[in-house]
Amino acid sequence: SASEHIADALIGAPARLACNLLDTIGATGNSRFVQDIVALVSHEDETVREKVAYVLGKIGDQAVTDYLIQLASD
Repeated sequence: SASEHIADALIGAPARLACNLLDTIGATGNSRFVQDIVALVSHEDETVREKVAYVLGKIGDQAVTDYLIQLASD
């Protein structure tokens, strides 16, 4: 399915591609991607980490509160 392809592409993606995929995920608000997104919380690129915080906040899953706090302190 498309969501599986997006999740697979997100793993190890260059920063620009990761940001584009995160934008796509954010537009859907699909909580299916939460675990895939959380894997990027410590990404080396600042822009990716900002997108991660934005998308996790947009999805609104309360299970990611600790990750959002960590990203906010970044």
